[in-house]
Amino acid sequence: MESEIIQQLKNIHEILFQQNKIFFDYINKPFYDNFNFYLPLLSFAGSLIVSWIALYIALHSEELRKKQIKSNLKIIGEPLYNKQADNYTVGRITIKNKSKFRAEDVEADVEDLTINGDPRKNFLSCPLNWTHSQLYSQNNNYHPTRNINPYQSVNLDIYRYSPNDLNNKLKLATIVCQDINDFSSLEKGENDITIRLYQDSGQTLKIELKVIWDGESTPAMKLIRFSQLLN
Repeated sequence: MESEIIQQLKNIHEILFQQNKIFFDYINKPFYDNFNFYLPLLSFAGSLIVSWIALYIALHSEELRKKQIKSNLKIIGEPLYNKQADNYTVGRITIKNKSKFRAEDVEADVEDLTINGDPRKNFLSCPLNWTHSQLYSQNNNYHPTRNINPYQSVNLDIYRYSPNDLNNKLKLATIVCQDINDFSSLEKGENDITIRLYQDSGQTLKIELKVIWDGESTPAMKLIRFSQLLN
């Protein structure tokens, strides 16, 4: 891009030099020769405008590209409750990219957690796990970000329910902080979860979910709101 900018500056310099020469050639001609006098000026103005536009595009090409290339992520279908082989259940939502452009490096962070109307004390934002994220990570571990291809549907893990765990039956499906209850544990009653999706394009999405648990059976999940935040 640097060479393109230098070339555009050279073009502008050349235009100014040529039109300056033309201007002084014509300024000594009779004033009644209007057409021959104004035509070079109009040509000069047009050439200068085109060159400045080209320079602007060269300077802001990456910014303009990102403004044009936007994904369109939407939550589709009903929540999923997938029982695993070792007797625990994962609550998931399905997200689809309805755009022809890929959503790159999408991360889903739990940013607020309210338990039965009371904000969780000492809570820190934690990234959730994308289903099967370990399959496309370099070290076979869970990974906080992933790409979502055009028209692709992917699943996001919200919670893990382990009925045989006497201490922490219900937890957020976070990648980190699983051993810190303030960051991960959910409780009997209503758990209000606010999630934000971040991506390389700068688009930010907000998901509000409610997880309802009676303390005994598999928790139910309800989508409250899904919205795009202004950036």
